[in-house]
Amino acid sequence: MSRCALTRCVEHSVDLSEPNRILAAVDQSLPHFPALTARLRTPGIKDQPMFQSTEVLLFLSSAGLGLFVGALLTEAVVLVPMWRALKAQEFFALHAAHAHRLYAFFAPLTVCAVMLAVSAAIASVAKSQQYVSAAVVAAALALVMLATYPLYFRRANASFAEASIAPEALPAELARWALWHWFRTVVGLAALASSLLALCA
Repeated sequence: MSRCALTRCVEHSVDLSEPNRILAAVDQSLPHFPALTARLRTPGIKDQPMFQSTEVLLFLSSAGLGLFVGALLTEAVVLVPMWRALKAQEFFALHAAHAHRLYAFFAPLTVCAVMLAVSAAIASVAKSQQYVSAAVVAAALALVMLATYPLYFRRANASFAEASIAPEALPAELARWALWHWFRTVVGLAALASSLLALCA
């Protein structure tokens, strides 16, 4: 089969760099088996770019959400239990020394993850892709995560920084902080799952 097809290509001066024209010659050589070459026929690079902009945005959205959720999980499992084990004065001193570092890390990561998720959703809606619902859900959940900061964390973090909470009230406030943090972490996991579903679709 391959020798016959190659011979016919040479006879008709078929450019070997164009696989679709080669397969057309094979079709003529094998009139009873057109389905064999139909499966092998693929659009040219100009007709189907390897990476579509929407797919790139979906990949970046999943990557951003993955990094963000991973950081949230680390904070929930490692840092929060340590904070709750400290005495009030120790916690306030630790928070004053390192809170700005946490903010400098989480602020840009949060904004980037949310912006990428929203951008991927907008691109999916614009192109009416089959995964548009999952992309929109991921963006909506990312916005819910972002909304937890003005709703609770900004005020709570400020009270920690100012040490304005009575020492006896600190354990209850840290428990509340941990609950809100787990809420946004679970929402982030759902957003990541939706983003990966859109990407895999």
